[in-house]
Amino acid sequence: MTELEPLFDPGIPRYRRWLVGAFAGVLVLGHLADVVTGSEHWPFSCYPMYARLQRSTSYETIRLVGVTVGAPPREVPMDTPFLRSNFARLGRLPDREVRLQEAVEVYANAVGWDRPNDFGPFNAYRVYEQRWTLRADVDPVRPPDRATLLAELRRPGGTTVAGEVPRDVSP
Repeated sequence: MTELEPLFDPGIPRYRRWLVGAFAGVLVLGHLADVVTGSEHWPFSCYPMYARLQRSTSYETIRLVGVTVGAPPREVPMDTPFLRSNFARLGRLPDREVRLQEAVEVYANAVGWDRPNDFGPFNAYRVYEQRWTLRADVDPVRPPDRATLLAELRRPGGTTVAGEVPRDVSP
C-alpha cells in the first residue's frame, strides 16, 4: 500500500472528494483575494485589528454624540464600534461634511430623538473629529486634546443648543 492510496479509497464516493476539494479551493482563493486586494470579507479576513504598529504620536477618531435636553445640556457619546467605523470611513472621503451630515440625518430618522437609555431625549446630534496626543504619562480616559465639529443636526422644534456643552465620558 502506498501513501496516496487512502486518498483514492474506492469506498469514498467521487462527489465527496470533489466537494472537499472545492471547499478547500474556496478557502484558499478567498484568503488570497483578500490578501491581494487588502480588503476584509468574513470569513477570509486576516483581522488586522491589533496587527498594525501605531507609528503616529496621535490618535484620531470621528465620534457621534447626542446633546441632552436637560439643563445644563451634556454631550453623550454614541459609542458603538459600528458607528465609529462607519463615521471614520465617511470621514476619509473628500466630501466628508456632506456625507457626515447625511449620515447623522439617517441615524436620527432611524433611531429618533427620545432615547431614555442614553440620557435622552436629545436636542441635537453632533459629529466631532477628535484627536489625542499619545503620551505614556497621561490619564488614558482624558478628554481629547482637540475636537473639531464636523456636522450637527438639531431636533426639529427643539431649543437652540449654543456652543460647547459639558461632555459625558461614559458610554
